[in-house]
Amino acid sequence: MQKLLIGCAAVLLIVGAICCGGVVWVGYQVNRTIAGWTESFEALGQLDERYPYEPPEGRTLEPNRLDAYLAARTEVVEQLSQRNRIARAFLQQEEEILEEMGPFRFFREFFALLPATMTTVESALDQREMSLSETAYIIQTSYLTMLLGADMGDERMESIFEQLISGAEGVNETLDDVGNVEQEDRLDVQEAIDNLRRLRDTVPQENYDLIAERREQFLQYPAIAYLEFLFLTASDEVMEFDPDADIQFDAEVEF
Repeated sequence: MQKLLIGCAAVLLIVGAICCGGVVWVGYQVNRTIAGWTESFEALGQLDERYPYEPPEGRTLEPNRLDAYLAARTEVVEQLSQRNRIARAFLQQEEEILEEMGPFRFFREFFALLPATMTTVESALDQREMSLSETAYIIQTSYLTMLLGADMGDERMESIFEQLISGAEGVNETLDDVGNVEQEDRLDVQEAIDNLRRLRDTVPQENYDLIAERREQFLQYPAIAYLEFLFLTASDEVMEFDPDADIQFDAEVEF
């Protein structure tokens, strides 16, 4: 989880620094801002305490919990899009918003985006009594089902999976359009896929049907796959988030 949060913060910082122009020293600002996010991180961590989760055997997806996750997913996108124009630009691919915003307004709003994201995610999951552990399981199992189905020639899974990959890569391209983001700072979708393959798990046949029946919900906002793939690259650490960890950023961005 810590890696995931740091990754989100890094993306926002890179974009904000690039858009502001000149030479931007962000180390102090980021450390101070991260300190202010501790409460949001702790609230997310407490979801596992309130809603202990034991994954079902056999990589089964439970229909009611999958529906709960997809509803939370949609709520997060729509709530963030209403509150923050940067979120709307990326999650709903309205790139013209970025062109219309001046650098100072962009800088102010991008610093507000990560804590808003954490708060919105926590609220959406809490309403559905869903922990981070369960969220991790549902994302991982859903994407594993799509990947295995695509490998076996299931056109339904292949189509959904390819569109979600395209949505994630679209956010990568938007970041690049905003300001030539270095390759190592981009989401590596292939790394997430490799993580899934390393699981060496199989999934029951009913998983394929459950996902196919929910195609519209999965593809309503394809760009949200960026966060889900980011989640998958950090999946090994998702259960081990320590809100008291000493997170340090010291960066000088030049351009």
